Amino acid sequence: MIKNLLLAFVITLSFYNSSSQNLSYSCPRTINLSCGTACITINAQFPDLRALADDYSINNISTTSACYPAVDPGVPGIPTSISIDDTYSSVINLPFTFPFYGVNYNSLVVSTNGYISFDITRAGLFSHYSTTAGDLPTTGYDRALIMGPYHDLNPAYTTSPTQRIDYVVNGNAPNRKWVLSFYRVPLFLTSCQNLIENTHQIILHESSGVVEVSVFDKQICLNWNNGKSMIGMQNYNRNMAIMAPGRRVSDPPWGAIDMNETWRFIPKNGAALYRSVELLNSVGAVIATGDTSRLNANTFEWNFTNVCPPPNVPTLYVVKTTYQKMDNTGTFYSLDTINVLRLNSLPATTTTVATTCGASTGSITVTPTAGTSPYTYTLNGGAPVTVPGAYTFTGLAAGPYVVVVADALNCDSTINVTITTTSTITATISATQTSCPLSADAVITVNPTSGTAPYTYSLDGGPSQASNVFTNVAAGPHTVIFTDAFSCTGTVSITVVAGSTPLTASVSSTPTTCPTLNDGTITVTPTSGTAAYQYRLDGGPPQGSNVFTNVAAGSHTVLVTDVFGCTGTFTVTVAMGSSLTSSINSANPPCFNVNDGTITITPTSGTAPYMYSLNGGPAQAGNTFTGLAPGSYTIVFTDVNGCTGTNSVTLTGNTAITATAVLTSPLCNGNNNGSITLNASGGIAPYQYSANGGTTYQVSATFNGLIAGTYNFLIRDVLGCIYPFSFSLTEPATLAVSALTNFATCPNNDGSIVVTAGGGTPAYEYSIDNGINYQTGNVFSNLPSGNYNNIRVRDANGCITNTTAVVVLNDTMRLELGADSTICFGSSITLIPQTNVLTDTFKWTPGATLNYDTARTPIASPTDTTKYFLTAKWGICQRTDSITVNILHKPVPFAGNDTTICYKTNAQLHGSAGNVSGSVNYAWSPPDSLNTPNAAITIARIDTTRKFTLTVTDNYGCNFSVTDSMWVIMMPPLVVFAGNDTNAILGRPHQLLASGGTNYVWSPSGPLNNPFIANPLATIFNDTYFHVTVTDAIGCTDDDDVFVKVYEGPTYYLPNAFTPNSDGLNDIFRPIPVGIKSTDYFRIFDRYGAMLFETRQWMQGWDGTLKGKTAASGTYVWMIKGIDKNGAVVEMKGTVILIR
Repeated sequence: MIKNLLLAFVITLSFYNSSSQNLSYSCPRTINLSCGTACITINAQFPDLRALADDYSINNISTTSACYPAVDPGVPGIPTSISIDDTYSSVINLPFTFPFYGVNYNSLVVSTNGYISFDITRAGLFSHYSTTAGDLPTTGYDRALIMGPYHDLNPAYTTSPTQRIDYVVNGNAPNRKWVLSFYRVPLFLTSCQNLIENTHQIILHESSGVVEVSVFDKQICLNWNNGKSMIGMQNYNRNMAIMAPGRRVSDPPWGAIDMNETWRFIPKNGAALYRSVELLNSVGAVIATGDTSRLNANTFEWNFTNVCPPPNVPTLYVVKTTYQKMDNTGTFYSLDTINVLRLNSLPATTTTVATTCGASTGSITVTPTAGTSPYTYTLNGGAPVTVPGAYTFTGLAAGPYVVVVADALNCDSTINVTITTTSTITATISATQTSCPLSADAVITVNPTSGTAPYTYSLDGGPSQASNVFTNVAAGPHTVIFTDAFSCTGTVSITVVAGSTPLTASVSSTPTTCPTLNDGTITVTPTSGTAAYQYRLDGGPPQGSNVFTNVAAGSHTVLVTDVFGCTGTFTVTVAMGSSLTSSINSANPPCFNVNDGTITITPTSGTAPYMYSLNGGPAQAGNTFTGLAPGSYTIVFTDVNGCTGTNSVTLTGNTAITATAVLTSPLCNGNNNGSITLNASGGIAPYQYSANGGTTYQVSATFNGLIAGTYNFLIRDVLGCIYPFSFSLTEPATLAVSALTNFATCPNNDGSIVVTAGGGTPAYEYSIDNGINYQTGNVFSNLPSGNYNNIRVRDANGCITNTTAVVVLNDTMRLELGADSTICFGSSITLIPQTNVLTDTFKWTPGATLNYDTARTPIASPTDTTKYFLTAKWGICQRTDSITVNILHKPVPFAGNDTTICYKTNAQLHGSAGNVSGSVNYAWSPPDSLNTPNAAITIARIDTTRKFTLTVTDNYGCNFSVTDSMWVIMMPPLVVFAGNDTNAILGRPHQLLASGGTNYVWSPSGPLNNPFIANPLATIFNDTYFHVTVTDAIGCTDDDDVFVKVYEGPTYYLPNAFTPNSDGLNDIFRPIPVGIKSTDYFRIFDRYGAMLFETRQWMQGWDGTLKGKTAASGTYVWMIKGIDKNGAVVEMKGTVILIR
């Protein structure tokens, strides 16, 4: 099936290439038919294209655009060669004529900011970048624009090395596309120049006038234009426009990387270009002609009924939609593909899971790979189960099964499946070794790896158990049989290894009480082997207890034996107890030459009661000795068991208290910031201090806030010993200041103050800024004028006193600009002020027309009469004056707006000049087609579009010569088409199809529903010639006729004879359908009933041949069947005479 599908695609692609077309309005699609469906109706939509439209509709075609990408924007094309910010390219000629808002164009210009203009007079000029003008339409933007999208880009930035603005021509006539690509162009603004992911295209379609804008990537710079951008178009006169929804300036900022959206602008309101729609097979043969209905104002829908593809073979159909080219020189068409797959049976796959032995644990999973959900499943003819997708049957025993699966359209399939059974179950086994060769303390563990829980286990043929662990196992080979929940069994074996290491144990001991006692202990705790145990100490008799008591200090050996005779030997040492210990407390004599020290000893080991001896003296029961002088002492003490201990201590005496002082006198006269700090030694610190004869004491040795004078102090140590001391403080003389000043001139930097100080403590420092800055000199120079209220003097001790002074200003500045002046527009004049030589600061206003607005003598170049003001400064002195420069104006020419005229008519030119300062002269060029080329208003007699230039010169001595241009655009002759001659049903509405302009007038008007539209409905009862007069947007007119033949219907009309003799008259016998939507068949039979000819194609007939040979003259039978516009079946038959 896949091979057939690929072959069908190859055939279709071959047809596409041979047709030189590359236009599609919908994505390729696939229709899957269930096996219960033999025929379908194929339908789709296509645009109602219009000629020279004055308006457009817009659609988001991002999905369709992805199916048929025009050109990869990353592939280089023809460069536009624009690299300067905010500029238009030079004129780019299009490979085909392109209609835009009712006007045909052959060239355009490209802006760096993402848009194009058909106004080629903008070539090489500035292109706008701001969005302040708002949404389209507006005169704030240029004429005849396509914005795709419009945002401020700057190709002058180097942040994107691969950036390009280029174009290509894609495809073949008459379906070429002109594609303009902006590829990775940076956004404007230094802070945004790294936002380079801006890639988009503008696409112009030949023949149809369709415009597309594709945005692949677009970033946002919120710091410029508020991040705004837009997609849209506006006409030449800037009074009509269309914009993409959500892509206007008034919408929030938009854009993203990989946004991949496409907008299509389709012409509307012009003459209809649609001609026919046909269904083709993969080799391009016509299968049927479609029935077209209008879906909405801008879209048609076509339908092909009774399309019957063969089963199980992918079949490709191509819908060919034909349009009239806008210039009426031919047609073009679009090709859209549909792949149809009609199923004969429902394809599905199955997977199985085997069942375990003795159980029903198998399963079958069925997965349909096509068809229509939901699906219904049955197993062995059982109850059906309906689910949206795949289904699994569970709990199945081993054996064959029959599965039937059907989709929602009863397309089904029968599948045979077999469930298999698993074999014996498996497991892993592990064991620990015994402690020693004679012990039985190993452990065996079994873990099943298949089967179904729960399991039972048997060791060496013994009883079954639920646990998978066996304990107390002896060394040697062992076998475990295990059984699962479904009686499946498995066997595993292992050999338990005999241990070879001796017994292990932990051993601890306690020391003897003191060296003369045997009261230590030993404790042994086995950590391997099997109870019960026997214990021997130093080869003595065995005992059952693991604790030995009354053990002497020293090394000992313990032998341990378990119940199986495994042994272990351990060595341990019992430590010897130490002599008695004690703690001692003592108190030294508190003051110098006082013997009242004490010693107290406290035993910390041994057994009470104790006896105590000091320095070998008699023993006493009390542990405290008092009335002791400074010196060394030894105490010996004995407990009730005769154990002894010794401790020693030394008592010390204290020295007498002495003191010195740090004296800090008051810094300034009369201050109380003096201080005395006492430095004590001797006695026992810490000390306390008193300055009031001992009434109160303080811990601090410093006394602050003191004035000059003598102070008496007492010092007391921690033991209460007190000693007296005396110290004195002095102070400096009073600090005084005075100041003298000298005046300042206009520079305001040459005043001075002299400050004089006395008293206090030299040296002095001087300040005139309230003490923020000090200097050692008393003279302050280079001072501006003003009041100095914060003059200070500070002496060496930081004492401060203040005074004030005033520096006076002496102002002698002058300024004069002189008389007013007159110059021609475009000329300059030097402005020369009269002022002091030392005047150094100048500010002229207004400064826009001065070369330097801060120069002493600037050059003025005003564009209009201007009064200049000068403010000059010399230091802080300032003067202001003014002068007026009168301007003789440069004329502003106006050649008039561009004018559009009908083919071979005349135009009146209206020239004028403004902004003049006297009389002016006019001259038009080229003059050959003008009545009066030297008059402001004249008549142009031309035979094609021409550009005229108006030159204006002045008569007031400035020699001005200025120009302006305008275009007289001559429209091409109207091409009016009233439609091909056709037929209609008697008394039934029939639509006429005219094109070529904007306004229509039909005659006769009686049979028409509206004689003033392009496509009126005509209800006629006789053959009628209709005449239409068409007027375009500027009033140009032309006319055309169409003949409509009337038949009764719906029915087929067939002649009763024909003459296939190649003379061009009655050579083909064909049915004429009236009111028929589609034809199922048209057949020709000979008199014996043999079918000679058959077709379903619209208006196809028999040429009187059979397999390339001419048929004989005579009577033949015909039969025809079709569907009329009301859906009713129309069947007819009859005879025809073939005449040779």
